[in-house]
Amino acid sequence: MGTVLITGSSRGLGLSFARLCAKRGDAVLLHGRNEQRLLQAQEALKSEVPGADIRYFVQDLAEEDGALKLYEQVKDLGVTMLINNAGVGYTGPAAEISAQREKNMVQINVLAVVQMTRLFLADMKECGGTILNISSTGAFQYGPLIAEYYASKSFVLSYTKAAAREWQGTPVCICCFCPGPLRTDFYAESGLAVPRIAMDPDQAAEYALSHIRHGAVIIPDLLSRAVRVLPERLRSEWVWQDKKRALRKKHSCMKQR
Repeated sequence: MGTVLITGSSRGLGLSFARLCAKRGDAVLLHGRNEQRLLQAQEALKSEVPGADIRYFVQDLAEEDGALKLYEQVKDLGVTMLINNAGVGYTGPAAEISAQREKNMVQINVLAVVQMTRLFLADMKECGGTILNISSTGAFQYGPLIAEYYASKSFVLSYTKAAAREWQGTPVCICCFCPGPLRTDFYAESGLAVPRIAMDPDQAAEYALSHIRHGAVIIPDLLSRAVRVLPERLRSEWVWQDKKRALRKKHSCMKQR
Protein backbone atom coordinates (compact mmCIF):
# COMPACT_ATOMS: atom_id res chain seq x y z
CA MET A 1 0.00 0.00 0.00
CA GLY A 2 1.14 3.51 -0.74
CA THR A 3 -0.03 6.93 -1.89
CA VAL A 4 -0.71 7.35 -5.60
CA LEU A 5 -1.08 10.67 -7.41
CA ILE A 6 -2.81 10.36 -10.79
CA THR A 7 -3.00 13.42 -13.01
CA GLY A 8 -6.08 13.76 -15.18
CA SER A 9 -8.03 11.24 -13.11
CA SER A 10 -11.59 12.53 -12.98
CA ARG A 11 -12.56 10.14 -15.80
CA GLY A 12 -11.25 7.79 -18.47
CA LEU A 13 -8.00 5.91 -18.02
CA GLY A 14 -7.00 8.05 -15.06
CA LEU A 15 -10.16 7.14 -13.18
CA SER A 16 -9.57 3.48 -14.00
CA PHE A 17 -6.11 3.72 -12.43
CA ALA A 18 -7.65 5.40 -9.39
CA ARG A 19 -10.26 2.66 -8.98
CA LEU A 20 -7.70 -0.14 -9.15
CA CYS A 21 -5.29 1.59 -6.78
CA ALA A 22 -8.08 2.22 -4.27
CA LYS A 23 -9.14 -1.43 -4.43
CA ARG A 24 -5.63 -2.61 -3.64
CA GLY A 25 -5.52 -0.34 -0.59
CA ASP A 26 -3.59 2.70 -1.79
CA ALA A 27 -4.44 6.22 -0.76
CA VAL A 28 -5.48 7.91 -4.00
CA LEU A 29 -4.89 11.54 -4.90
CA LEU A 30 -7.09 12.54 -7.81
CA HIS A 31 -6.19 15.50 -9.99
CA GLY A 32 -7.98 17.50 -12.63
CA ARG A 33 -8.99 21.02 -13.60
CA ASN A 34 -12.75 20.58 -13.16
CA GLU A 35 -13.68 20.41 -9.49
CA GLN A 36 -17.22 19.18 -10.13
CA ARG A 37 -15.95 16.18 -12.08
CA LEU A 38 -13.35 15.47 -9.41
CA LEU A 39 -15.99 15.57 -6.67
CA GLN A 40 -18.16 13.15 -8.65
CA ALA A 41 -15.19 10.83 -9.17
CA GLN A 42 -14.32 10.97 -5.48
CA GLU A 43 -17.88 10.14 -4.44
CA ALA A 44 -18.12 7.29 -6.96
CA LEU A 45 -14.86 5.74 -5.78
CA LYS A 46 -15.77 6.04 -2.11
CA SER A 47 -19.09 4.36 -2.85
CA GLU A 48 -17.41 1.59 -4.82
CA VAL A 49 -14.55 1.10 -2.35
CA PRO A 50 -15.90 1.80 1.17
CA GLY A 51 -13.27 3.17 3.50
CA ALA A 52 -10.91 4.17 0.69
CA ASP A 53 -8.75 7.25 1.24
CA ILE A 54 -9.63 9.41 -1.78
CA ARG A 55 -8.68 13.07 -2.02
CA TYR A 56 -8.67 15.44 -4.95
CA PHE A 57 -6.67 18.47 -6.08
CA VAL A 58 -7.67 21.07 -8.64
CA GLN A 59 -5.01 22.48 -10.92
CA ASP A 60 -4.79 23.33 -14.61
CA LEU A 61 -1.56 21.84 -15.96
CA ALA A 62 -1.89 24.08 -19.03
CA GLU A 63 -0.56 26.89 -16.84
CA GLU A 64 3.19 27.36 -17.14
CA ASP A 65 3.67 26.76 -13.41
CA GLY A 66 0.76 24.32 -13.11
CA ALA A 67 2.95 21.30 -12.37
CA LEU A 68 4.78 23.14 -9.60
CA LYS A 69 1.50 24.33 -8.09
CA LEU A 70 0.16 20.76 -8.04
CA TYR A 71 3.38 19.47 -6.53
CA GLU A 72 3.19 22.08 -3.77
CA GLN A 73 -0.30 20.85 -2.88
CA VAL A 74 0.73 17.21 -2.45
CA LYS A 75 4.46 17.20 -1.64
CA ASP A 76 3.93 16.47 2.06
CA LEU A 77 1.52 13.57 1.53
CA GLY A 78 4.16 10.88 0.95
CA VAL A 79 3.50 10.12 -2.71
CA THR A 80 5.02 6.73 -3.55
CA MET A 81 3.67 6.49 -7.08
CA LEU A 82 3.09 9.15 -9.70
CA ILE A 83 1.00 8.40 -12.78
CA ASN A 84 1.40 11.18 -15.36
CA ASN A 85 -1.86 10.54 -17.17
CA ALA A 86 -3.18 14.03 -18.01
CA GLY A 87 -3.19 14.74 -21.72
CA VAL A 88 -5.08 16.40 -24.55
CA GLY A 89 -5.21 15.78 -28.29
CA TYR A 90 -6.76 17.33 -31.37
CA THR A 91 -7.45 15.87 -34.80
CA GLY A 92 -7.11 17.92 -37.96
CA PRO A 93 -4.55 19.45 -40.32
CA ALA A 94 -1.52 20.72 -38.42
CA ALA A 95 -1.81 24.17 -39.97
CA GLU A 96 -5.39 24.52 -38.73
CA ILE A 97 -4.86 23.73 -35.05
CA SER A 98 -5.02 27.02 -33.15
CA ALA A 99 -1.88 28.40 -31.56
CA GLN A 100 -3.54 28.28 -28.13
CA ARG A 101 -4.45 24.63 -28.50
CA GLU A 102 -0.92 23.82 -29.62
CA LYS A 103 0.51 25.65 -26.62
CA ASN A 104 -1.83 23.87 -24.20
CA MET A 105 -1.02 20.48 -25.72
CA VAL A 106 2.73 20.98 -25.41
CA GLN A 107 2.38 22.29 -21.86
CA ILE A 108 0.17 19.41 -20.67
CA ASN A 109 1.49 16.49 -22.73
CA VAL A 110 5.18 17.35 -22.65
CA LEU A 111 6.33 20.01 -20.20
CA ALA A 112 4.06 18.99 -17.32
CA VAL A 113 5.24 15.37 -17.63
CA VAL A 114 8.88 16.47 -17.48
CA GLN A 115 8.27 18.88 -14.62
CA MET A 116 6.26 16.43 -12.54
CA THR A 117 8.80 13.67 -13.12
CA ARG A 118 11.70 15.90 -12.11
CA LEU A 119 9.97 17.17 -8.97
CA PHE A 120 8.98 13.74 -7.70
CA LEU A 121 12.28 12.09 -8.60
CA ALA A 122 13.94 14.44 -6.14
CA ASP A 123 11.62 13.16 -3.40
CA MET A 124 11.84 9.48 -4.38
CA LYS A 125 15.61 9.12 -4.76
CA GLU A 126 16.08 8.25 -1.08
CA CYS A 127 13.05 6.09 -0.22
CA GLY A 128 12.14 4.88 -3.70
CA GLY A 129 8.95 5.06 -5.67
CA THR A 130 7.36 4.54 -9.07
CA ILE A 131 6.71 6.92 -11.94
CA LEU A 132 4.43 5.77 -14.75
CA ASN A 133 4.22 8.13 -17.73
CA ILE A 134 1.31 7.58 -20.11
CA SER A 135 2.17 7.72 -23.80
CA SER A 136 0.39 5.95 -26.67
CA THR A 137 1.06 3.54 -29.52
CA GLY A 138 0.89 6.74 -31.56
CA ALA A 139 4.40 7.38 -30.24
CA PHE A 140 5.81 4.72 -32.57
CA GLN A 141 5.13 6.56 -35.84
CA TYR A 142 4.28 10.01 -37.15
CA GLY A 143 0.56 10.79 -37.35
CA PRO A 144 -0.86 12.75 -40.28
CA LEU A 145 -3.94 14.75 -39.19
CA ILE A 146 -3.02 14.18 -35.56
CA ALA A 147 0.57 15.35 -35.84
CA GLU A 148 1.00 17.35 -32.64
CA TYR A 149 -0.53 14.67 -30.42
CA TYR A 150 1.56 11.82 -31.83
CA ALA A 151 4.69 13.97 -31.62
CA SER A 152 4.00 14.79 -27.97
CA LYS A 153 3.57 11.11 -27.16
CA SER A 154 6.80 10.27 -28.99
CA PHE A 155 8.54 12.75 -26.71
CA VAL A 156 7.06 11.11 -23.60
CA LEU A 157 8.21 7.69 -24.79
CA SER A 158 11.76 8.80 -25.58
CA TYR A 159 12.09 10.85 -22.40
CA THR A 160 10.80 8.07 -20.18
CA LYS A 161 13.06 5.41 -21.72
CA ALA A 162 16.07 7.66 -21.13
CA ALA A 163 15.05 8.43 -17.55
CA ALA A 164 14.44 4.73 -16.85
CA ARG A 165 17.98 3.94 -18.00
CA GLU A 166 19.44 6.69 -15.86
CA TRP A 167 17.65 5.42 -12.75
CA GLN A 168 18.14 1.72 -13.41
CA GLY A 169 19.49 -0.04 -10.33
CA THR A 170 18.04 2.57 -7.93
CA PRO A 171 14.95 2.34 -5.68
CA VAL A 172 13.00 4.32 -8.30
CA CYS A 173 11.11 2.53 -11.09
CA ILE A 174 10.28 4.59 -14.18
CA CYS A 175 8.28 3.23 -17.09
CA CYS A 176 6.08 4.28 -19.98
CA PHE A 177 2.62 2.91 -20.78
CA CYS A 178 1.68 2.92 -24.47
CA PRO A 179 -1.92 1.83 -24.97
CA GLY A 180 -3.72 1.77 -28.30
CA PRO A 181 -7.24 3.23 -28.69
CA LEU A 182 -9.28 3.24 -25.47
CA ARG A 183 -13.03 3.57 -24.93
CA THR A 184 -12.87 6.98 -23.28
CA ASP A 185 -14.20 10.51 -23.88
CA PHE A 186 -11.10 11.39 -25.90
CA TYR A 187 -12.83 10.55 -29.17
CA ALA A 188 -16.15 12.17 -28.33
CA GLU A 189 -14.43 15.43 -27.43
CA SER A 190 -12.58 15.31 -30.75
CA GLY A 191 -15.86 14.71 -32.56
CA LEU A 192 -14.73 11.24 -33.67
CA ALA A 193 -16.19 7.78 -33.31
CA VAL A 194 -14.59 5.31 -30.92
CA PRO A 195 -12.64 2.70 -32.95
CA ARG A 196 -14.06 -0.81 -32.89
CA ILE A 197 -10.71 -2.14 -31.64
CA ALA A 198 -10.68 0.23 -28.66
CA MET A 199 -9.73 -1.37 -25.34
CA ASP A 200 -11.63 -1.02 -22.08
CA PRO A 201 -9.72 1.48 -19.88
CA ASP A 202 -10.09 -0.70 -16.78
CA GLN A 203 -8.39 -3.58 -18.59
CA ALA A 204 -5.65 -1.29 -19.85
CA ALA A 205 -4.99 0.14 -16.39
CA GLU A 206 -4.92 -3.32 -14.82
CA TYR A 207 -2.39 -4.48 -17.40
CA ALA A 208 -0.17 -1.46 -16.79
CA LEU A 209 -0.14 -1.86 -13.01
CA SER A 210 0.66 -5.56 -13.25
CA HIS A 211 3.57 -5.03 -15.67
CA ILE A 212 5.27 -1.99 -14.15
CA ARG A 213 8.51 -3.79 -13.31
CA HIS A 214 8.60 -5.88 -16.50
CA GLY A 215 10.43 -3.26 -18.56
CA ALA A 216 10.61 0.43 -19.43
CA VAL A 217 7.83 0.22 -22.07
CA ILE A 218 4.43 -1.40 -21.52
CA ILE A 219 2.07 -2.14 -24.43
CA PRO A 220 -1.18 -3.78 -23.30
CA ASP A 221 -2.65 -5.43 -26.40
CA LEU A 222 -1.29 -8.03 -28.77
CA LEU A 223 -2.45 -6.19 -31.90
CA SER A 224 -0.48 -3.05 -31.02
CA ARG A 225 2.63 -5.08 -30.32
CA ALA A 226 2.23 -6.99 -33.59
CA VAL A 227 1.63 -3.90 -35.73
CA ARG A 228 4.95 -2.42 -34.63
CA VAL A 229 6.81 -4.88 -36.87
CA LEU A 230 5.31 -3.19 -39.95
CA PRO A 231 7.34 -0.44 -41.63
CA GLU A 232 6.68 3.00 -40.16
CA ARG A 233 5.56 4.29 -43.55
CA LEU A 234 2.74 1.73 -43.70
CA ARG A 235 1.64 2.45 -40.13
CA SER A 236 1.57 6.18 -40.76
CA GLU A 237 -0.30 5.70 -44.04
CA TRP A 238 -2.96 3.77 -42.12
CA VAL A 239 -3.24 6.68 -39.66
CA TRP A 240 -3.53 9.12 -42.57
CA GLN A 241 -6.37 7.19 -44.21
CA ASP A 242 -8.13 6.50 -40.90
CA LYS A 243 -8.11 10.15 -39.81
CA LYS A 244 -9.30 11.31 -43.24
CA ARG A 245 -12.28 8.96 -42.99
CA ALA A 246 -12.99 10.06 -39.43
CA LEU A 247 -12.88 13.76 -40.32
CA ARG A 248 -15.14 13.25 -43.35
CA LYS A 249 -17.64 11.46 -41.13
CA LYS A 250 -17.39 14.19 -38.50
CA HIS A 251 -18.04 16.95 -41.03
CA SER A 252 -20.92 15.01 -42.57
CA CYS A 253 -22.57 14.64 -39.16
CA MET A 254 -22.11 18.33 -38.44
CA LYS A 255 -23.81 19.29 -41.71
CA GLN A 256 -26.82 17.10 -40.89
CA ARG A 257 -27.45 18.81 -37.55
